[in-house]
Amino acid sequence: MFLRIVGTFFLCTSLAHAAVEKMMDEKASIHVTFSRQSHNRISVEHGSIRKLFGDQSLFSVTIDDVIGQAFVTLLQDISETPASLTVVTSSGVVQDLLVLSEAKPSEHLILKEMDEEGESLAFFSTDFHAHTIDFLNDLLSGKTPLGYGKRSLQIGDQLEMPPPLQVTPLRVFEGPYETIVVYQIGNSGRKPIVIHADLIKKPGDNWVFLDAHELDFTENALCIISSPKD
Repeated sequence: MFLRIVGTFFLCTSLAHAAVEKMMDEKASIHVTFSRQSHNRISVEHGSIRKLFGDQSLFSVTIDDVIGQAFVTLLQDISETPASLTVVTSSGVVQDLLVLSEAKPSEHLILKEMDEEGESLAFFSTDFHAHTIDFLNDLLSGKTPLGYGKRSLQIGDQLEMPPPLQVTPLRVFEGPYETIVVYQIGNSGRKPIVIHADLIKKPGDNWVFLDAHELDFTENALCIISSPKD
């Protein structure tokens, strides 16, 4: 399970995802169809999302500050009249989305920014998030990131979460200043469960990353927790 970038950036779980790339245009709305049964993802290629505005009775929105992406869950079916979502990127571009929904796999909308001359910024950016994605990519796929070492699991690496969530520690990496533990979180209950990184993060932790925010029955998510090295 790992992330991919440049057109197919996913945080992979057992869920199926579909990817759609759209060029941003502040003068026109982008039409998109989201899944009404799974969380959806919005990202900016070689950039990040700062804000996302929409009807709170229709959309549940979470922005992950680590990777600069947004997770969108539909609270109601939108099958006839499109609903509006407004994306604000880290470079200040404002893009309106017109959203419909249907029963389909989770959607990943990849937005591409243009420069003042109408050319894609994809080849001119050295954005910090690209390096962050590579780092997370290594962690999720089991590779040891540069400058880190892998160690065996210890009792202190256990993570407790309330039933019906089940947590399994998978691997631990030691860096010069931090310890990173990768967990698998599964839902053994009969109802979907929404989880958020801020509910998992304990005082003293550096950061927490989740590759899914909603788990249906038997579905799993990967969780990464960074804590200061003793």
